[in-house]
Amino acid sequence: MPFHDWFVRTLAYPAWQRRRGGRVQATLARLERTQWWQPADLAAHALVRLRALVTHAIARSPYYRGAFAAAGVAPQDIRTLDVLPSLPVLEKETLRERMPDLLTIPPAGLVKRRTSGSTGIPVLVWAGPEARDAWTAASLRLQGWWGIRLGDRRLTWISRTGLTSMNWIKQFVLANTLEYSSLMITEAMLARLYARVASGGVRALLGYPSSLTYLAGYAAARGLGPPAGLRAVFTTGETLHADQRALLRRVFQCPVVDEYGSSETGHIAGECPEGRMHVAAENALVEYVPPRTPHPSGAREVLITDLTNLATPLIRYRLGDLAEPDAACPCGRGLPVLRLVAGRTSELVVLPDGRRLDFTVFAVVFEALREEGIPIHQYRVTQRTLDEFAVHVAGLNVGAHAEVIRTRLLEALRANVRVHVEAVTEISPDPAGKRRRFISQLTRRGQPEEMPAARW
Repeated sequence: MPFHDWFVRTLAYPAWQRRRGGRVQATLARLERTQWWQPADLAAHALVRLRALVTHAIARSPYYRGAFAAAGVAPQDIRTLDVLPSLPVLEKETLRERMPDLLTIPPAGLVKRRTSGSTGIPVLVWAGPEARDAWTAASLRLQGWWGIRLGDRRLTWISRTGLTSMNWIKQFVLANTLEYSSLMITEAMLARLYARVASGGVRALLGYPSSLTYLAGYAAARGLGPPAGLRAVFTTGETLHADQRALLRRVFQCPVVDEYGSSETGHIAGECPEGRMHVAAENALVEYVPPRTPHPSGAREVLITDLTNLATPLIRYRLGDLAEPDAACPCGRGLPVLRLVAGRTSELVVLPDGRRLDFTVFAVVFEALREEGIPIHQYRVTQRTLDEFAVHVAGLNVGAHAEVIRTRLLEALRANVRVHVEAVTEISPDPAGKRRRFISQLTRRGQPEEMPAARW
């Protein structure tokens, strides 16, 4: 074992936790036991925590006091989890606009979590140390399923606008984590990152799928071999597309693991070696309800109840993600299993004739174009209005194929719309450092009322 891995695992990280009053290791040890509980035992545990959360929220939050009174539900009514559908739903708009009435603990000493606003509604959440530690422990448990232990070196490549040299050193010394920001991607940055990963000491690579795909594409174009010692690539923060997973697996020659979570609720679920995505049921309750805007696949919308965060209670919180419950996993864990559906409710393509399409309609087109030899590296489609789409495509001399790309997209949409294709050197990130493949500006411009009736 490398000395620094040993130093972090046995000395630095435990000492850091003791100093800050953290309980990550104790929580991780508990989660490693409870993952093997039977589903009925996990549900009973969740019920106790739900009742305590509701009791706390009603006592300390003016918003919840009014919302539960209007719903006619009191803490003593929560006798089974079947009561969940009778509890009020928390919308992002409410979270953003009524934060003072939702917050139950003064902000001093709390953790501030700000979302990227990828659904068009950026929000701020305050979390207590207990929630922070529970989220961290659940993520560490996921990594442990893939042979990554506390103290193993990780390289994290996500958005860190406030990443200072002191923070970087602190994360490396105390947690053996190399942190880099994904806000700016240059060839020099890609070379530096790949050299770090290939040095042999990095065991886990974590980041947004779009950014990691850039890194994999850089290595593939130069014929660089797979990094020695890398055990797994973890993706988070964006939809992981099939072509991205395939490229990452081919270049890095290790498992590619998708993690599902949010800034508001932390870690929610992650893939086990059997390929199933397990919910961290000790921390969160997941419900599946009909979306406000029906999805072509019939998929349902996710509501999350975070059982760990007493500072900003999130009870039946609508994330905007689409998923379905899945069958029990052969791995033997009692944790519930979910299956994510590509996209979010805010990522539907809405056409003038009323049809709604999943945004992956574009992925099919671009994958076919790649197979035909058009060197498309990255792309982004922005729906500006009901009948106008702007398409930015990055790739070698891809501008020469702009008319072919436009024609294929029009054929896929089968609608009277305008498609503008522009070749760019790279896809710029959003404020969170994400390079999402589809952005709908319809809801952001207040157009839902103007949209035609849905037709499938």
